[in-house]
Amino acid sequence: MIIQRAQNYIIKQILNAPWFIRIPVVHEALDIPTVREEIEAHRVSYKWRFSKHPNQLAEQLTIPETIRRLKKRRDIFDA
Repeated sequence: MIIQRAQNYIIKQILNAPWFIRIPVVHEALDIPTVREEIEAHRVSYKWRFSKHPNQLAEQLTIPETIRRLKKRRDIFDA
C-alpha cells in the first residue's frame, strides 16, 4: 500500500533510524499500528455500529451483494 510506505518512510525519518532497522521492529517498539491494522479496526467498529442501528435498512448495508454475471449471448450468425 502506498500509504503504508509513506508512513514507514516518515517514521524512519523521525527516528533517524539506520537503513538496516526493520519496519516491523519499529512498529512493535513504538506500538504503532500498521495502516492495514487501522483499517481493519475501523471496519469492525463500522460494521458493529450498523448492526446496532435502529433503522433496519441500515443493517442491510453490511450484507454483501452477490454479483451476478450475465452470460455473453452468442448469436447464430457469429459463427
